Parts: sequence; structure tokens; C-alpha cells
Amino acid sequence: MIKILSIRNSSMRQLSKSKIISFRQCPKRLWLELHRPELRDDSGSEIVFAIGNQVGDVARQIYDTNGNGKLIDVNELIKRQSITGEPWFDAEGAAADLAPHTGTAYFLDFETISFGVPIWKGTRPYQQLPFQFSLHIVALGGKIEHREFLDISGDDPGEAFSRALIEHCRTEGPIFVYNAGFENGVMRGLAVRFPALSPALLAIVDRVVDLLPIARKRYYHPNQHGTWSLKAVLPAACPDLTYESLDGVKDGQAAQGAFLEAMAPETTPERKKET
Repeated sequence: MIKILSIRNSSMRQLSKSKIISFRQCPKRLWLELHRPELRDDSGSEIVFAIGNQVGDVARQIYDTNGNGKLIDVNELIKRQSITGEPWFDAEGAAADLAPHTGTAYFLDFETISFGVPIWKGTRPYQQLPFQFSLHIVALGGKIEHREFLDISGDDPGEAFSRALIEHCRTEGPIFVYNAGFENGVMRGLAVRFPALSPALLAIVDRVVDLLPIARKRYYHPNQHGTWSLKAVLPAACPDLTYESLDGVKDGQAAQGAFLEAMAPETTPERKKET
């Protein structure tokens, strides 16, 4: 009996109560944890951890503009600017934050979808699967190029998405995103799914510069109403650039709905083009 218990305890040593009652309660996940740990895909949890890390980064980085090393009281900032009705912008601090990131600049945004019941081989329930990206490239001389990817064939777009992203992001220059935890988590997930592309995808991750912490440190407008969501910051900072003024799809949820309609077999070619 003692020998049996010893063997059992040895085989179960990687498991814990916290793992069982958290996201690792899935039988498949537990089996992989014990027998094939190299096949685990942690990209979903990486997104959560990355967002948590961002909170810590903001706490460490938001200092007062006088250089006294004191954290800005965000609630006081919101209150003060709401009373005055004026925006607050630390232009010098923002310039210093961006100064290290030189060369051709890339501005990247993803659209993803998730399924409760996976429809593509090798994916898991509720995994964030990218189907579209938009990439603006600003050269040193000011020339702007736009590259994009969209797959509405109904087939798994993951590999084609990854190859197009690698091609258009090239190998040098900062890649600016707003809320890096999301894009980085998606790219790490793709790196797991497509090992041959992993080095190039992770090289892109290493070049990512998150604009969200900079915005939180350096800018606030009363029209943001206490949030630094891009949907609040953009129209507050640039009133002419509102989501309401966009033609067609205006947000991520609408993009998912349009994607599902476009990829459906019964959707006509005319409707696909219109969508």
C-alpha cells in the first residue's frame, strides 16, 4: 500500500488543488500537464498575465511631472481635469518615452474571434484566433503605407495570417500597439501553433511598444470619463477621428459578426464583398 501511494504521489506531484479548481480543471489540460507538457498552449493565460503585468508597469511608471518620484493620484487627476474642463498633457514626458523608438514605425491592430466549440483543428475553446490585421508603416521621410490581411474563406486563417504578418512587419523598427497584452498573447499563441514560424513571430513580439502605459502616464481629457480605452482617448484627443464617423464596421464586436457572416457558406459573393 505504501509503495502504491508513493507511486501515485510521484505521478501527481505536478498537480495541485489550485490548478484543479482554476483554469486547469479541463481533463485534457490535466493530461497534458502530466504526460505532454510541451504540447500545452498557454497563450490565453499569457494574455491575462500580460494585462496584470501592465497594471504593475503603470504603477511603477506613472510619476509626477516634477520628478519627485511620487505616483500620480489618478483619481485626483481625473477630478482636477473634470472640474477645470481642460485636458492634461505632459508633452515633454511623452516625447521622452517615445525617444528610444527610432526608425521606420509600424502601427498594428488585430481582429480576433473565439468559438465555444472549436471549428478549426488544433484550436481550443474560446481561444483568441486572429483573422484580420491592419498595419500602417510610417517611414522616416513621412511616407505612409498600409498593409492588411483578411481571410473570409472559412478555413483556418492562422498560418496565412502569420506569414503575412511576418512579411509586412519586416525585421526592424518599433511596432506600436495599444494594449500590448492582447496582440502579444495572440502572436505567442500563433508561435505555439506554428513552430516553424515561431522565431519570426516572437521576434515581432520583442519589437512591440505599448502606447497604453504612455497614454495613462501623459494624457487625460475630461471626455474620457475615467477610462483610457482607445475608444475614449481617440475622440477626446482628436475630435475629428471618432468611431461613429467610420463607414461600415465600427468596433471589434461588429467585426466578429461581419466575419461570421462573410465566412458562412450560404453568404453570396456579393454580400461577402459588401461586408
